Amino acid sequence: LIIAIGVGTGVGLNALLSKSLGERNKEKVNSVAGNGIFLALVIFAVFLIFGLFGSKWFISLFTNDSQVISMGASYLMICTCLSLGAIGFSIYERFLQATGKTMYSTIAQISGAVINIVFDYIFIFPLNMGVAGAAWATVLGQFVSLIIAMILHYSLNKEINGNIKYIRPNKDIIKGIYSIGI
Repeated sequence: LIIAIGVGTGVGLNALLSKSLGERNKEKVNSVAGNGIFLALVIFAVFLIFGLFGSKWFISLFTNDSQVISMGASYLMICTCLSLGAIGFSIYERFLQATGKTMYSTIAQISGAVINIVFDYIFIFPLNMGVAGAAWATVLGQFVSLIIAMILHYSLNKEINGNIKYIRPNKDIIKGIYSIGI
């Protein structure tokens, strides 16, 4: 669900950003990007609350095995409470794609995937962290992707103004993002 909602939001964001860029409407471009960041923070907050209070309950819907519930809840809690990496990457990846810098979004994604693979081995086997180690490897890989995408966006994307003043909700823009993203 984290990836689905992040990608759905990103798809709508990408389409609206590309349209606004094509119209050369700088103010709308910046507002759309700011709303994308705002939405990422809201989505993260929802998953954080779910992770903190609903992980064990959710896993227990599928099994009565206490060991499975324990491991599953641990994995789910780590992935949801630290979902900002996945959600944020979905947004910043679309900023790069909408402005034609697709190679950079690919570099960010591959970098995170490689980190995930390396840390999976280290955390699961030498550090003997088990399922929790797999979750930590996943979120660390996602944060690496996010950080690289953010660095590339803020250093290369001159088409989008990264001023914090644009990070405010606009009902019409959010509606436009989700009319496409859903």
